Amino acid sequence: MRRTPPIVAAVLILALAAYTGYWFYSAHRLRDGLGPWAAAQQKAGYDITWRSAVVEGFPFAFRLRFADAALAAERPLPYRLASPALRLTAAPWNLADWHVTAPQGATLATQAAASLAMGAVEGTVATAGGGARIALQAAGLTGGGLAQGLAADAADVQVTLPAHPPASHTDPALSLSLTLAQTVLPASPPGFGRKIATLTLAATLDGRLPDGPLDRTLAAWRDDGGTLVLQTAHLVWDDLDATLAGTLALDSDLQPIGALSATVAHPDALIDAAVATGMLKERFASVIKTVLAALAHPGANGQSVVTAPITLQEGQVFLGPAAVARLPHLTWK
Repeated sequence: MRRTPPIVAAVLILALAAYTGYWFYSAHRLRDGLGPWAAAQQKAGYDITWRSAVVEGFPFAFRLRFADAALAAERPLPYRLASPALRLTAAPWNLADWHVTAPQGATLATQAAASLAMGAVEGTVATAGGGARIALQAAGLTGGGLAQGLAADAADVQVTLPAHPPASHTDPALSLSLTLAQTVLPASPPGFGRKIATLTLAATLDGRLPDGPLDRTLAAWRDDGGTLVLQTAHLVWDDLDATLAGTLALDSDLQPIGALSATVAHPDALIDAAVATGMLKERFASVIKTVLAALAHPGANGQSVVTAPITLQEGQVFLGPAAVARLPHLTWK
């Protein structure tokens, strides 16, 4: 039986001792740096708190285990995200990429007295060059407060934060992609059920969001030319199957306005809903349906679709020339 040469054994022992020292030194630095890090984030507009924090995971990981962790911020909208148990895990040789788990779920609350409770949450947080990319998946979403009755089987959200705040209205403040599966609404408009089978979107918020009360922040963002660029949105709701892209902004009353391009399968569902809500006279509905049918063309899957402009203005949604829905008046506080 061959024995390990003494020199090799010595090197292995020294390497193990060096790595152990590195791990415990780094763990100590992580634990002691949490407070100053949270204070620095507060200056950037993020209030991060926790009841207790533990660093563990030796020898192959750094694991930060938080009890009663919460993140609150005022921009782009006031919100508070909290979890009773949060774990962040990273490899000792790569502290820029963290795996996030909240096995007991989390709660998202907004200033508008609406909340969203989530089941188990899992995802990643990657930081590089001062920016961040956050990707989270959550199961079993349930609305509360003003969102009472809202639910979804699952959600997948990705947020990208740039390294520097926007310098002009053309620079991104954040990018967002969202997928909701089997969403149940608190109520539905006439002609539609409460369940949305699929809702996906990808959007970028461009422009500076200065500090201050929300209404003043949004007014300044609007006056500076800020926009919400919708790269794509896909909605499957009963017979309606629509894909949209375009740009949204705010008018002088801080209400949504925008110009979008929509590719719609079964547009008759929108026309029937507009008639049911009184937005459209029934005698005009058949004419509009005939025009839309004449504009139909085969879609990517061979299904007949219509490509038409959608406009948001004066509190209404227009499909081509037809007003098909009213927008709720938004109050920003």
